[in-house]
Formats: sequence, C-alpha cells, structure tokens
Amino acid sequence: SVRYYLVSGYYNGGTDYAAVGNGSSWYPSITTVGDGISQVVYIVYQSAANNLLGDGADSNNATDIFLYSLPPNAVNKYQTTFLISRASGGSGAQGNFHSLTPNISGDGKFIAFTSYSTNLVLMDSNYNCLFDFNGLTYTNCPDIFVRYYDINYGVYQTWRVSLTSIGTQALYNSSLPSMNGDGRLAAFTSYSDLRENYVFDQLESMQIFMRNQGEGEDIGNPNIQPSTGDFYAPEGQPTWITFTLTFLGPLTVDHGGDSLIRVVGEDAANFVIPSESDTCSGGAFSAGDTCSFAVVFTPDGTDVRTAQVRIPVDDARGYLYVGLRGYTIVRYFPLLTMQ
Repeated sequence: SVRYYLVSGYYNGGTDYAAVGNGSSWYPSITTVGDGISQVVYIVYQSAANNLLGDGADSNNATDIFLYSLPPNAVNKYQTTFLISRASGGSGAQGNFHSLTPNISGDGKFIAFTSYSTNLVLMDSNYNCLFDFNGLTYTNCPDIFVRYYDINYGVYQTWRVSLTSIGTQALYNSSLPSMNGDGRLAAFTSYSDLRENYVFDQLESMQIFMRNQGEGEDIGNPNIQPSTGDFYAPEGQPTWITFTLTFLGPLTVDHGGDSLIRVVGEDAANFVIPSESDTCSGGAFSAGDTCSFAVVFTPDGTDVRTAQVRIPVDDARGYLYVGLRGYTIVRYFPLLTMQ
C-alpha cells in the first residue's frame, strides 16, 4: 500500500513524529543507498522551522539545511533529522544567516547548499553583495558549501566550493548547487569569473561553473581551513595565518618525492612558511587526522601582493593550492591647522 512519511518533522528517535515542523520547508533533494531491505533513504531540504532538532537545539533564527534519514527496517522506521548548515565537526557552529537550495550526492555522503552565513568556514570575507533583509542592510555574499557527512567514521566536515582553482574566494554571489552521483562534480551559478585566479570584477550576468572536487576517496580530502588567505598589515610589519588540514581519508603530503609545502607565484617572496610551523609536509595521514602550517606576510608597499600555497599530495591531483592576498594597511594622519 502507499504510505507517506513526514520528512520535515521532529522525531526524537521514535517510529513516528513528535512534532510537525513549525515553519515552512522547501527544496527537497532525495537519494537512496543500498538495495531491497538494506536500503537507506536520505532527503535534504531547507526549512525555516526551529523545532526539527528538539526544543532549543536550533537557535540561530535562520533558514537552515537539514538531512532526514529513513533507515532499512521494515517494522520500526526510526527516522532521524540532522542539521547540515553548520561548521566542521559533529557539533560545529550553526550558520549565522540563511542557508538555501540543498542538493545531495547519489551516495548520500556529500550535501551542497547555498549560504549567506560567514561562520561555516574560516575567513569568509567576501562582503561585496549589498542587500536588505527585514529592514537591515547586509553585505555578505552567498557562497556554495559542501558538507561531508560520514556517520560510520564520525567525520563531519564543511568546506567552501565557490573558489577559484587556487583557492581564492569568489567575491560576488554564488548559488543553486547541483552534484553528480559520487559528489565529485559540483555545478553552480556565480557572478564571479572563477576561471581567474584573482577575481576583482563582477560578471555582467550569472554564469554556470563546475568544480571537480577529486576522485573516489580523494573527494574533498583534505579540508583546508581557511581555504583562502587574506592578510592585512602595516608596511614592514609581518602578520600570519595558520592553515589546518583535516583528512577525510588516507593521504600522504608528497608528490613524486616532492614533500614540501611551499609558496609559489609572482609575489612569493612576500610570503614565508616557517619550517617550525609545518606539521604537514611529508606526513602520511588517516581519516580524522589533522596537521597545520603558518604563512607569514610582510607588506613592502601599497600594492596588493598575490601568491599561492602549493600542497603536494600522492594522488592524481598532484598539487592542491590555497590563494594568498596581502594588503597594506595605510595609516592616515589628520591635517592639523594652527589658529
């Protein structure tokens, strides 16, 4: 017989819902994993409800992305709802603004979505999109994010997809993501020309871009935070950013004997990786492991300096890149007049 399941509800671990969502829900995206009696159903959706996780658990006063799971048990369907629009970790920070238009990969491991939040990843600073909401003015641009959700290994990571090939953030709107079956390919719209390494000009119209996130176990591995580095310092005074790599699966930081993370590019001389800060180069890592390195930037004038961190990896990708931009803080002194 035909049976309907309430997806946008609070379940509290039981066979039936404890409460209907207290706000509107939209944009469901569905996939199934397994066959027959072992089949699991996953549905992601956006919702303005704040009771889907239980009393007080959803406290950000924003539209969020949720994952609904229907496990393979023909008698007792223990449905579960998880919050997806949050920072890395099982209990990472909830998004601080609205998240929209989710899409789930065919294998159920990757969920892409649009978000205006600025706290899902480190150094999300593309404040170039002026808009009004509920009488307030905002400037944070929407970006595309992917959440990797592996319950079996307890690895929950969130990263930004709307980047150039060297990891520079898109400076303008990106939205409406879609992924292929294994999550390798993510397509979305953007006003930034992501073919360019450093995006300073807005396109005349929205265009569609596709990002290749890797192959097999290498998809999204490692999660590099922050995924872009913007430095601000007075001339001659160094400042630094620490980058952390979180591994989703086994990976060695080495490519054909080149095991050193280094800065490359036209202005590489302005950026230095202190060797004592680098716990990544040459290391072999497993799922859940982390390592880190620091980059120090010293301005030598008022020009914007650009370079890339190059990270060697032992798979078909060869090298991963993080975009670096260095800005000089110019100090202005008021003109004093004598009376």
